[in-house]
Amino acid sequence: MSGSRVTEEAEIPSVTAARVHTRRLALVAVCLITTAIFLPLFHRIMPRSYDYYWHIDTAILLVLHRLVVPHPLLEILIAGLYLVGFNEWTAVMLIMTAACVVSAAAIFRALETLVQETALVIGFMAVSLMLVNAPAMFALMDHHLYFGYLPPNTFHNPTVILLKPFAILLHLSVVALLNGRTVSSSRVALLAVLSALAKPSYLICLLPAAVLYGLIRPLSRDLLRTLLLALVIPSVGILGLQYYFAYVLGQPHPAHIVWAPLIVFQHWSSWLLPKFVLSILFPLAVWCIAPREALDDERLKFAWLVFIVGAFYAYGFAETGERMFHGNLWWGAHIALLLVFFESVRFCLAHKFSKGRQLIWVGSYGLHVVAGMLWYSRNMELRFNF
Repeated sequence: MSGSRVTEEAEIPSVTAARVHTRRLALVAVCLITTAIFLPLFHRIMPRSYDYYWHIDTAILLVLHRLVVPHPLLEILIAGLYLVGFNEWTAVMLIMTAACVVSAAAIFRALETLVQETALVIGFMAVSLMLVNAPAMFALMDHHLYFGYLPPNTFHNPTVILLKPFAILLHLSVVALLNGRTVSSSRVALLAVLSALAKPSYLICLLPAAVLYGLIRPLSRDLLRTLLLALVIPSVGILGLQYYFAYVLGQPHPAHIVWAPLIVFQHWSSWLLPKFVLSILFPLAVWCIAPREALDDERLKFAWLVFIVGAFYAYGFAETGERMFHGNLWWGAHIALLLVFFESVRFCLAHKFSKGRQLIWVGSYGLHVVAGMLWYSRNMELRFNF
């Protein structure tokens, strides 16, 4: 017996080392697969997308010392790579691909910490979460794969893609903080500022959601102080400057934010309610199969709260002027929904459901993956079907 125990104890370090090695290989595989998926996509769609042209032009203006956007991180990165010798189109392609790779890697590292699953499953989820989209069941009638839905992933807007890794990392940091873990205040503040500089869409959802969460669930005085210093003050500061630049100075175009329920969505699409349900089909299915467990999951509830704020902006408000139908207030809901998907995946992997309930969540998630693959293929074919 004692000899057996010694043998078992001797094997533990080697088993742990093997597991760590497998996880590292899986992470490398996730990064390589993500690169193989998105590098050709951006190479394909960039020259045919107005948004990429526009941000390249504004980056060149930044090189000429003229700032025209309130969220200039993409322009700063493009200008930096341009000044060291990269072609501006190559610079954008590399930045977009890197953003997707970092996003997938961040999801992989988070899932491997939060759930007990094989590296293969975690790797698949990390990559597939970069593709999931709304099942566009009404495309046969209105030929839209995008308008009217709230897709977690889009490829035509470069600043949303750049925002993604910062939003994921910020979400992970804030959720850890709210759940009593020690998180560097400077890390949270830096991520909040960088996410706003990439695109303020997620931060304007996260900030009120965090305040609401603090009102709903009483927090300790120390935690409230940390949230105030690490999240609230930096966020209010950077968002205030951006609001002044965009809506007081009117850069790049004069506009205001107005209460205009559904006006932007109805301009582009019909069937809004069923399209909304299809957009959240998988997270909704998770709540249906395990309502009690979901109610006890603080991470999942917080992600939903951020998304609800984002959906309120998306469906309730619009910009005036020539930007009215650009849908700029949709993006927060898109990114927040991706994080609802992430937390729903984490929730499902952390629970051992019966075969029937497992079939429901796997099936509904699979629909979103298939929809994402369809949207990806349409983009590769330059048949955008917005």
